[in-house]
Amino acid sequence: MAILFEYAQSTLELSAGDEKYLAETVLAYERLNARDDVTAEMKNHILSGQALLALHGAYPGNTEKLLLSAIRANPDDVQLRNGLGQFYDQNNDWISALDVYVGALTVAHDVGHDTAAILNNIGVSLMMQGRTKEALVKFDTVVKAKPRMDIYANNRRMALLLLGRSRDAFQTQDDISSARLYNDAGFIAASRGELDKARGFYQKAISISPVYYKQAEQNLANLSEQMVQQEQLIPVPHVKAKLKPQPKNPRQTIVSAIPTPSLKAVP
Repeated sequence: MAILFEYAQSTLELSAGDEKYLAETVLAYERLNARDDVTAEMKNHILSGQALLALHGAYPGNTEKLLLSAIRANPDDVQLRNGLGQFYDQNNDWISALDVYVGALTVAHDVGHDTAAILNNIGVSLMMQGRTKEALVKFDTVVKAKPRMDIYANNRRMALLLLGRSRDAFQTQDDISSARLYNDAGFIAASRGELDKARGFYQKAISISPVYYKQAEQNLANLSEQMVQQEQLIPVPHVKAKLKPQPKNPRQTIVSAIPTPSLKAVP
């Protein structure tokens, strides 16, 4: 059983974005759970693993339920709380996300856990809401604390780019890294309903990339199609037509876009 558990734990880290490892890890946890000799403590570990797998796409429709159950069973697990905040962010439930992150910070301080990942996720949440200056403050804090973490540094660069400070954002970046950053900034801008800005970022990503940039090309195509659809929804004076309502909140606009791995919240 110990070997199977160690295997499940090791593949858990590899399951993000990899369907093969995701399926293998799901199966490993299911085999563990079915054993008669599983202790209560082990069951809690399995539940935690399944909850984190849900963030990567396993168990669709049950992510929130699994995370809440895992947190009840493991109340001092900061990673689970951070993951729940990430889930709420993915669903634009900013208030619930912030509440969870604040709780995660409290637990982290109580148990002596590092807070950089939580502060990073708060920054990502703020950036997705359009509160980029506030996000930059969070990213500045985590980059100072963890200067070698590329994820945090890239999120900080993206905030700078969204604020129009491209010179600061690209101080040490090559063309490939810069193109990825522009693509990610386009993803953020589009998710906030800033479609013209998003189009400019995608076009810039394509123009400076030294190789064909499939993700940015696809994102630009999806965005262009969306913009055409929105234009068709604008009522024309003196013309009666049955129109679908526009989203009340531009941040709720559905955007089909692909961020690169540099844009990350950290569970």
